[in-house]
Amino acid sequence: MVVMAGDYEVLGVTPKATGPEIDRAYRRTAAEKNPSFGRADISPAEARRRSEELRKVIEAHDAITRRREQLIAAIQGKIKGIKQGAV
Repeated sequence: MVVMAGDYEVLGVTPKATGPEIDRAYRRTAAEKNPSFGRADISPAEARRRSEELRKVIEAHDAITRRREQLIAAIQGKIKGIKQGAV
């Protein structure tokens, strides 16, 4: 999955945000968009809209997290190769 600039915007962070900053923004934004969180008197249309927004938040966080993990694994693989003498 490719990380889009919009993924960072959905979470309200910049591409230079750290892992903990991204996680905090995810939890905050997910709580705001969750139709079950907060007011119990929201309309069905509002609940559907919030559910769709929550889905976008979850997908954005997953894309960013997955990409960061791939980059870390690639860096660790290069370090391991250097330590073993393969450049």
